Amino acid sequence: TMLAAVLAKLSKNGFTKFSVPGFIEFPDKDASFEVWELGPFAVLGLTTGLIGALFCAIVQRVLQVRRRIFRLSSPTRATRLARLAEVLCVTTLTMAVCFWVPVFAGCHELPLNSADATDQNGPKLTGGICKEGQYSDM
Repeated sequence: TMLAAVLAKLSKNGFTKFSVPGFIEFPDKDASFEVWELGPFAVLGLTTGLIGALFCAIVQRVLQVRRRIFRLSSPTRATRLARLAEVLCVTTLTMAVCFWVPVFAGCHELPLNSADATDQNGPKLTGGICKEGQYSDM
């Protein structure tokens, strides 16, 4: 999150200067919060913390299973080939998800009066899965 904050600060200043005072900025200087808002944020923090701990536990379990299956302490030719097959499977699965999720999400017609139009013809969108004049939310 620190990297995201630094990049947001740099991009806000057009990557020309980086001011440390007031590093954390809020959109509205007069913005305040109500005491009741602390409860939902505490629940959100607790929930995401537990999800993060669950993720770490799953990664540890997967690592233990991989050590047993692939014999990482004393690899053989077969286990090296199995590791290569694992990489190919993960790569194929990742590419399939990256392609098919946008396909299933579908395409939408490009609005004629788009606010983020780069010229009078609208934004330049190329190389996607959608036809000319359409876009995908993905």
